Amino acid sequence: MIKAVLFDYGNVLSHPGEPHRIASNPNLKNLEANSFASAYWHGREDYDRGSVSAAHYWEHVGNKLNRKFSAQEVDHLVAHDIKVWSILNPDMLKWVSHLKKNGITIGLISNMPLELTIAIRKESWIADFDHCTFSCEIGMVKPHRSIYEHSLLNLKLNGAESLFIDDRKENIDAANELGIHGHLFTSYENLMKSAKELNLP
Repeated sequence: MIKAVLFDYGNVLSHPGEPHRIASNPNLKNLEANSFASAYWHGREDYDRGSVSAAHYWEHVGNKLNRKFSAQEVDHLVAHDIKVWSILNPDMLKWVSHLKKNGITIGLISNMPLELTIAIRKESWIADFDHCTFSCEIGMVKPHRSIYEHSLLNLKLNGAESLFIDDRKENIDAANELGIHGHLFTSYENLMKSAKELNLP
């Protein structure tokens, strides 16, 4: 019996955060979208883990682009990074609330840098979550097993009682190794089919 549903954030609760939308911002001139996206993901894991600061991460991105960002540009980059990852999926948030009202424990397990984590913790919808595990706060990123163990421990659950929803197969596979049921997210509609099969409300 599933007692808890654990959600990834990016591409599950939120719509995809597309780096090219940051590059197209008028405050950040002369950034080519494809090159920016490649540089953006290079070194992102360290930023999500909290092992480097925002300034260090964006300096790294700039180095990949043979460009030095000013302090003002870094501020714009941080702000627009938060913005592109903050476009929420309303169907998913409605289902979260529905599960909560029906007695299901709700958790969040996300690779996320500190600045975005701070912004997310201020949002009203986060109140539906019984516990949130953010990579930057514990120094561990998915798919390392410790991040899942941290969530289960804080929610006082075992893996077999939990369903984890993520858009990346390697993250689902890691959760499965701890006995957690997994759903590879591709769409809200496919998720609802799986939820029905698992007798979730």
